[in-house]
Amino acid sequence: MPEVGTLVRQLGASQPFRLLEVARGHLAAVERVEAVNLLLVDYGQKLLNPFGAYQGPPLGQERVDQGEAGMAYRTRATRVDRVQLGWRACVPVTLGAERFGVLDVRLTAEPGPGLVAELEQVATVLAFALAAAGRATDELELARRGRPLSLPAEIQWELLPRLALEAPEYAVAGTLEPAYDVGGDSFDYAAQPEALTVSVTDAMGHGLQAALLAGLAVAALRNARRRRAGLLEQADHANQALHGQFGGERFVTGQLLRLDVPGGTGAVVNAGHPLPTLVRDGRVGPVGLDADLPLGVDPAAVYQVQRLKLQPGDRLLLLSDGVLEAAPEGGSVYGTVRLEALLRASRELAPYEVARLVVDEVIAYRAGELTDDLTAVCLDWHGAEAGPPAA
Repeated sequence: MPEVGTLVRQLGASQPFRLLEVARGHLAAVERVEAVNLLLVDYGQKLLNPFGAYQGPPLGQERVDQGEAGMAYRTRATRVDRVQLGWRACVPVTLGAERFGVLDVRLTAEPGPGLVAELEQVATVLAFALAAAGRATDELELARRGRPLSLPAEIQWELLPRLALEAPEYAVAGTLEPAYDVGGDSFDYAAQPEALTVSVTDAMGHGLQAALLAGLAVAALRNARRRRAGLLEQADHANQALHGQFGGERFVTGQLLRLDVPGGTGAVVNAGHPLPTLVRDGRVGPVGLDADLPLGVDPAAVYQVQRLKLQPGDRLLLLSDGVLEAAPEGGSVYGTVRLEALLRASRELAPYEVARLVVDEVIAYRAGELTDDLTAVCLDWHGAEAGPPAA
């Protein structure tokens, strides 16, 4: 196989919509490699959709929750399996904790460890190229979409950070539903040398108005944070911006969290938002916080910073009210009891899988069209002495 540095240079010089062609060309000279495909995860994290023309005999629609490719995606671990007419290597395409999809390689014979390692190198380089190409072409977006996004959802997805972020001290991941029609929910996080800042916001109402309201809230919080303002100043800046535009008639609830790194001492502002859930030493329960006014209600509102201390091994789940209040027709709400049971059962899973499972279970419980957005952000605190996060 040609040197991986050659692949890096070729990808850097190619058009952003030709990344797969470059990777195929790089692998074409490799003995045993018969076909190379790139499967990108859709917005709802349900499907793995082929990017570009598919090489080789298709296996049908690939799903995240089943099959070799789905397993590679969920676990971020390469799978090598005997399939009809040969062998198949499914290699996760990830950048840190951010999962783009799976490199699907068909082979004429079982690959040895050396070839598998080389395929993993190609997948890693491809992940960097995909991250760089995202703003330069619509082709990647079109491949990810199982159906068109609504206009509010288009606005909301453009607001989001990477869906997952890892460091030696922590791992954080989030997701939104309904992925193709989300309106008012959003989340954000930012890594700094000395801190991690996380926010979850829920704008009043639905549809385009809610998306515009949420967009202003997220932009105001980021604008203050990027001026190195503290949590109180961030909350006040968003509150003033929202009230200035909507006169108190529309509001946004929010949870703002800043964790000191590597100490784990946290500061929280709760602007009328549902309480976070803490998993610690086998116990699961809400974090006791006082609620201040939602953002945008009163320009004279005074917000308070409340303290939170995380310990190594702690897991924190931040969510929107749509998670707890979802209910089937004529049935009871999903509620904290079901949520806490899910968090106990999923304790060994990584945050990106926990966030995905929370919204999937709520959707299944609702058993019908969602009446509110769902947001789940899962944060694991490893502590100052932790090694690299586990897959």
